[in-house]
Amino acid sequence: MMASLFSPQYFHRQILAIWMILSALLIFAQWPQIMAFQMGDADDNLRMVQIMDWLAGQSWFDVTQYRINPPDGGPMHWSRLVDVPVGTLIVLLQPVFGPTVASQIAAAVIPLVTLGFVLLLTARITDRLFGHPAALLAAAAVLAIVPLVNQLLPMRIDHHGWQIVLFLTCLWALTDRARPKRAAIILGIAAAAWLEISVEGLPFVILFLGLFALRWLLLRPGDENGRFEQQFPLALVSTAAASFLLYVATEGLRFQSNYCDALSPFHLASLAVIAAIIYPASFTALNRSPGARLMICAVAGAAGIAMVLLIAPQCAGDAFSNLDPLVRDYWFDRTPEGLPLWRIGTVRWVQIGAAIAVGLAGFVYLFRMNESVPGRDKLVLLLLFLGSAIVGVYVSRVSVYVLCLANILVAPMVWHIFRVSDQRDGLASRMGLKMIGAMMLAPTLVAPMAYVALASPPDADSGASAAEAKARFEKAVRCNALPSIQALGALGNARIMAGLDVSPSILHHTKLSVVATGHHRNQYAMKDVILTFTEPPEKAAKIMARRDIEYLVTCDGSPELAYYKLRAPDGFWAKAGAGEAFDWLEPLPMIGPYNVWRIKKSEMLNDR
Repeated sequence: MMASLFSPQYFHRQILAIWMILSALLIFAQWPQIMAFQMGDADDNLRMVQIMDWLAGQSWFDVTQYRINPPDGGPMHWSRLVDVPVGTLIVLLQPVFGPTVASQIAAAVIPLVTLGFVLLLTARITDRLFGHPAALLAAAAVLAIVPLVNQLLPMRIDHHGWQIVLFLTCLWALTDRARPKRAAIILGIAAAAWLEISVEGLPFVILFLGLFALRWLLLRPGDENGRFEQQFPLALVSTAAASFLLYVATEGLRFQSNYCDALSPFHLASLAVIAAIIYPASFTALNRSPGARLMICAVAGAAGIAMVLLIAPQCAGDAFSNLDPLVRDYWFDRTPEGLPLWRIGTVRWVQIGAAIAVGLAGFVYLFRMNESVPGRDKLVLLLLFLGSAIVGVYVSRVSVYVLCLANILVAPMVWHIFRVSDQRDGLASRMGLKMIGAMMLAPTLVAPMAYVALASPPDADSGASAAEAKARFEKAVRCNALPSIQALGALGNARIMAGLDVSPSILHHTKLSVVATGHHRNQYAMKDVILTFTEPPEKAAKIMARRDIEYLVTCDGSPELAYYKLRAPDGFWAKAGAGEAFDWLEPLPMIGPYNVWRIKKSEMLNDR
C-alpha cells in the first residue's frame, strides 16, 4: 500500500501533498505576522501600497507613489505584472471579507502559490533528468533552502518569488528535449516575463539563450533528425516578441524614455535586431556548419550591442553608475542583497558556498555515475551552474538561483546514498549514511550552524555583547510592530520626515506622506533624508522647511538612525537624539516607541 502511494502514476498528487505540508508549516511559522498584517520587508509593504493605489483607481500605466516626495511623487520602476495575482485575489475576496482582511489573505496566499509552482517545476525537471524518487526528494528539500524559502513565506508579495518561478521555467524549457519548438517558445515567454518583472534577470536570460545557442552551434547536419535546428532562433524570436508585447501591456506606447533599471525600448531594439539577423539566416545555406552559425551569432551580437550603445550608452555598464555618491555610501553600499557575497558577512558566504560545493559534488556524481543524461546536456547544466554561481557571488540576492539548481543536482546523489545505506549491515553505518545524505539536502541550514558552532568560541565579553544585541533587536522590533506604525495614523495625512527603512510601512498602514523610501529612482529625495539626519541642525531645518514637513518622526530602536548618529556625531540627529532642544522643534507626546516633534515653521523662518 505504501509503495503504491509513491508510484510515479500519482506524481501530481504527491507534489500536491508536499505543497500542502510545506504550506501548513510556513503558515504556522508566519501566523503571528499574518494575523498582524506584518509584511515581510519594506519592499513588500510598498508593493501592497502600489496594489491598493491601483485598485483605488490609479492608472495601470502609472506606478508613481504620490505620498512619497510630495507633491511630485516618487518614481518607481516596479512592474504591474506582479500586482495582478495579489490584486485579483483582493478583488475576489473583498465583497466577503472587506478590503483589509482580503489584503491579508491575498498577502498570505499568493506566496504559497509561487511555492506550488516552485515545487512542481523542481520536481518536473528532476524527474525528467534523474527519475521519480529523486524528484520527490528535490521537491521536499525545497523547505531546507533557506534563502529560497525566505522569498516564499506568507506576506512576501514582492517580485523575488516570481523570479524564482521564471528561472525554473527557463530551466524546464532548457531540459525539454521532447518538444524543442515548444521549449523555445516557453523559454522566450518566461525570459520576457522575467525581464519585465526585473531587469536583474538579464544576465540569466543571456545565459539561457547562450546555452540554447551553444546547442545550435554544436549541431551537425542530420543531428537529432534536425529537430533542434530552429530551436535557438525560435527562442530569440519568442523572447523579442514577448518582451515587446509585455512592455506595451504594462507601459503603453511610451518609447521615448530609456531606463537602465527596467525593461526599456533599448532592450527591445537590441533583442529585435539580434532575432532579425539570426532567425532568417537559420533558414539559409549559412546555417550549414558550426562555423557559419558562430559567424551569424557574432554579427547579431555585435549589432545588438551597437543598438544599446546607440540608444542608451549610459546603460552599457553599471545600472547604478549615476547614483548620488552620498546615497551610494549611506544606502546602496549598506543594502546586503545588492552587494557581492564577500561584502555581506562570513556566515552568508559559508551558507552559499556550502550549497555550491554540494552542487559540484552532484556534478561529480552526474558525470561519473549517471548515464541517463546525454553528455552535451551534462555540459549545458554545468555551464548553467557555473554561470549562475558567478552571478550570484557578485550579486548576493540572485545566488538563490544556483541554490535551486544545486538542489536538483544533489537529489539523485542523495537518493543513491540512501539506497547504498539500506544495503549496509550495521545500524550505525546505515544511519550515518542517511544523516550524510540528509545534510547534503540541507547545506544552507547545516553549514551556517556548523560554522557558528565551530568558528565562534565564547569569550569574556560574549554575554554582554549578546545582551546588547538582544536589546537592540527588541527595540527594532518595537519600532516595526504594526500597532506602533498604525498609531502614527493619529497624525492624519501630514507630511513627515522619517527614516528610509520605516517609511514603506508607514505608507502602508497610515495616510501620512513621507519624503523618501529606500528606492533608488527617488535618489534626490533619499539624499535629503540622509542629509537631514547627518548635516548640522541649521541645514536640516532648511531641508524640512523646503519640503514643507509638518512632523519629525523617529524611533530610538532604528538601526538606520543609529548608523546616521555613528557616521555624523555632530549632525542633527546625533544632537536631537541626545535630547538637545531647538526653537523650531516642538516635542509632542510619544506615540508608542516613536518620538514626534512638530515643525514650527515660524521659528524656522526667524532662524533663516
